[in-house]
Amino acid sequence: MFYRLVKKHLGSIALAGLVATGAVPLAAQNPVFPGSPLWQADNRGFGTAAITGTNPRLGNGSLQLNVTGQLTDWSFFRRTSGDSLNAGWGLLDNLNRLQFDWYRQALPLAVTDVPWLAQTPVLRLFLRQGLGAAATFSELVWEKFYTNNSPAVTNQWVSQNLTDQMFWRFVQGSNSGYTIGDCTDVDPFFPNPLKTATPTGWVNDPLCPLTGATVWGVSLGVGSAWPDQYT
Repeated sequence: MFYRLVKKHLGSIALAGLVATGAVPLAAQNPVFPGSPLWQADNRGFGTAAITGTNPRLGNGSLQLNVTGQLTDWSFFRRTSGDSLNAGWGLLDNLNRLQFDWYRQALPLAVTDVPWLAQTPVLRLFLRQGLGAAATFSELVWEKFYTNNSPAVTNQWVSQNLTDQMFWRFVQGSNSGYTIGDCTDVDPFFPNPLKTATPTGWVNDPLCPLTGATVWGVSLGVGSAWPDQYT
């Protein structure tokens, strides 16, 4: 998996193409090497996330993500800017390009419902509004289904530009929950549909604006109640 996060006035921040040792980086790209202390694998259940040479993309390797079909499987690869209470890469307001490349391997699948067939790796932006103990933390989460519910292509690399696609939001903390249409945060969100908007739409939303929200982390991964195996 390969991706870039670019912000106005910040240039290309250190998020990187996921490539292994010996790759020649492109312009505005920082290689990520296996074992880099800047990145952490967040694996749960039987999920796995690691840079491997199985299917290289623009280098000698790429991020490989696997789940077995157990609902508790989860595998994400994440990087943060440091101290979640104060650090950050810049404002969500200034985000002008968000892109990554993905590859879904064709596997014999028992589950054939539309959301599952549309599923690709998930991208999450970690956000903070305010500083210190008074800060509010949330995540904007991109899943292809909420913009395009057609089945995901398999066995080929796809370059996905998320800049104007739909994200849902999860708010952390004592009153944590999924943001629904009226901007309240509930858990579980069923039977209410999730509120979705582009990053710019979230910044400018009249009821729950994310104006001034700082992007302090990013993660890519698969899993959390996924009903079948995925690579």
